[in-house]
Amino acid sequence: MKAAPSYKRPLKAFMHTNEEQYTRKVLTLCGGNISAAAKQLNISRQSLQYHMKKLAIQKEEFI
Repeated sequence: MKAAPSYKRPLKAFMHTNEEQYTRKVLTLCGGNISAAAKQLNISRQSLQYHMKKLAIQKEEFI
């Protein structure tokens, strides 16, 4: 049996990075419109604002 490959990056860090990249991409595609981005992500506007705060994403970056 082969040993599983060793990954140095924890899952939580990987998920955080991917969440941030995807959120930024959707916000960019929606021109910074939080309501439109939230709709594309299938979450509430308030949830998107929470995630933006958690990920240190500013709306002004997309205007």
